[in-house]
Amino acid sequence: MDMFDRFKESVNSVLYTSFLNEYDLFKKDPDNFLQDLSQQVLDLAQEEIAVLQLRNVLMRFLETSIGKLVWSADESEKAWDSTKKIASELTKLTEQAIIEDINELDDLFWSLTYRFGFFIDIFASTLPDAFYDVVQQDIVAKKLLLVNLEEQQDWLEAKETYLTRTLKCSKAKMFAYQNGILTN
Repeated sequence: MDMFDRFKESVNSVLYTSFLNEYDLFKKDPDNFLQDLSQQVLDLAQEEIAVLQLRNVLMRFLETSIGKLVWSADESEKAWDSTKKIASELTKLTEQAIIEDINELDDLFWSLTYRFGFFIDIFASTLPDAFYDVVQQDIVAKKLLLVNLEEQQDWLEAKETYLTRTLKCSKAKMFAYQNGILTN
C-alpha cells in the first residue's frame, strides 16, 4: 500500500471505531466528538508525513552513500561480492516496505551499478582476468535482481547491458596494458 492507501485505511478505521464505540457521545456532544475525531485524523496525517519525510531522508542518505563507495583493486572479488550484498540488502528494504516504490529501488540499483562501473573503469589495467569472468558469469546467470529488475523506461539501457559493456571495455584496456599497447 502506498501512503494514501494506508492513510485512507487508517482514517476509515478511526471513524468506524469511534462511531462504533462512542456513538452515545456523538449523540450527546457532537461538537466535542468531532473535535476529538478531527484530532485523531490530524495525528494520523502527521504520522504519515513524518514517515514520508523519513523515507526521503533515507533515500538521500542511501544515494549519497552509494555515490561514495570505494573498493580495493587488490581485493576485486570482494568488491563484486560487496556490490551483490549491497543490492541484496537494498532489496530487503523493499521487501520490508521501507522502500515502497520499485522505481526508487531501481534508482538505487543504477547508482550502485554506475559506481561499480566507475571502479572497474578506474582499475581496468590492474584487475585480474578472473575478476571479469566472475562478474560476467554472474550477470549471464541472471540470478541477480540488480541486473534483472525491469527498467523504468523501455528505451533506457539495461543495467545488464551497461555492466557487460563496461566489463568488455575494461577487459580490453587490461589486455592493452598487459601487451604494452597502452601505458599508465
